[in-house]
Amino acid sequence: MKKRKHAPILVHSDHEFQSGNLEIRKKKKFGDGTNLHWHDFYELEIITGGEGLYYINGVEYPLKRGSAYLVSPVDFHLIKGDLELCNIAFKEAAISADVLERVLSIETSGIVQFEEDELLLMEMGLDMLLDETEKESFLHDRVLTSLLDYLLVGYLRKTESTSEVKNRSDIVVMRVVSYIKFHFKKKLTLAEVADAVGLTPNYVGEIFAKRMGVSFNVYLMQTRLNYAKTLLMRGDCTVEDVAKFSGFGSQTYFSDCFKKQFGTTPTAVKKNASQGILFGESEDTL
Repeated sequence: MKKRKHAPILVHSDHEFQSGNLEIRKKKKFGDGTNLHWHDFYELEIITGGEGLYYINGVEYPLKRGSAYLVSPVDFHLIKGDLELCNIAFKEAAISADVLERVLSIETSGIVQFEEDELLLMEMGLDMLLDETEKESFLHDRVLTSLLDYLLVGYLRKTESTSEVKNRSDIVVMRVVSYIKFHFKKKLTLAEVADAVGLTPNYVGEIFAKRMGVSFNVYLMQTRLNYAKTLLMRGDCTVEDVAKFSGFGSQTYFSDCFKKQFGTTPTAVKKNASQGILFGESEDTL
């Protein structure tokens, strides 16, 4: 049986931008590229040259000029290859409300491919955004928001999930889901989330359960456990660290919840992963 090697997880702590709610950088990546990692913010990357590979949540995609992808706080990803790219890291507050609604409604794990004429327009927007971040001119924040909105709309138009948000309840639920994605690694309550979206806990809990099919607490637990499972399968973290990074205050409680959800222990998943056996596989399938 051949062991499968996985890149180590680089666990990021809360990131503080140097200024405002976004950062934009032009980068070059060569060879092995980054470690598998996650961020506590959104990240839009547009490939402007070269070729490489993009790994997100265990799926691999080829990259070339014009490829673009949007990464959320719950996505594990890495890129490698001889690449030139533009990276925009941003928080929710950096974009307008209507664009945020669309961002919250899409799957962020795939990639899109811009045609050359589309990419040239995106590159113009990138250059303008980069130039604006280096200034403190009139209506600076408004211009930053407008330019980032423009780039995100360009990306969203290339996806298949840009349907209209139908009602206020959908918007509230999407904002709750987004809040969970950003904060599930910490102690989190329905009251805190309801306060963040400006509504009562009873109302938020009711519409969330109706829309998602599970309660807020069940969804939060599922988010934490799925995240923990990915850490165990892909990283070199201890079970104790996985429990902490996934928002559990106790390793024992984490192990009990994990076994109840998945029918096996975190230690068993970690041990199998070290032998190249992914979760859900048996040695007979390898």
